Amino acid sequence: MLSFLKTRLAAKIALTMAIPLAVNLLLYGEMQRQLVTLERLADELSVRRTIVQHTNDIVIANYFAIQSLMQFKMFNKPSDRQSYQEYLGSYRRELETLARLLNGRAADREVGRNLQKVGQEYLLALDGSQFSPDENNQVGSFFDNLERNRRLKDATVVFLTTLKNVGRK
Repeated sequence: MLSFLKTRLAAKIALTMAIPLAVNLLLYGEMQRQLVTLERLADELSVRRTIVQHTNDIVIANYFAIQSLMQFKMFNKPSDRQSYQEYLGSYRRELETLARLLNGRAADREVGRNLQKVGQEYLLALDGSQFSPDENNQVGSFFDNLERNRRLKDATVVFLTTLKNVGRK
């Protein structure tokens, strides 16, 4: 009889210890799963923050390039032309970096290719417009060569809309 009581007491003690242990192991497993999910989310947010930063850098480089170009066209200062070339180089580097980052991610590959395409079309339209730094160094009437200016406007709208969508995504 005493042995039966000891066995029963040992079973109760073991059960009393096993239940919290099992619950703790389940909670630990769930916390580990959530931690892995959280780490993946943090990594994704870091990549997205980098994408937005490159997008902003492209917009800023483009803005200052156009500003320098307009100053060059109006005042014909070589330093403004040099600034334009430097900002344009920054624009190209940032565009390439962003496109490479997007192309390296399966979910963003198409976005990266499209961004490269519209970015190059924008540059071609800029070079072909009357605003090109190589064209007579005068900004004539907007209506001179209207077709070239319309092409630049259209390429600019498509490019900036694409950048906006990349930033929003």
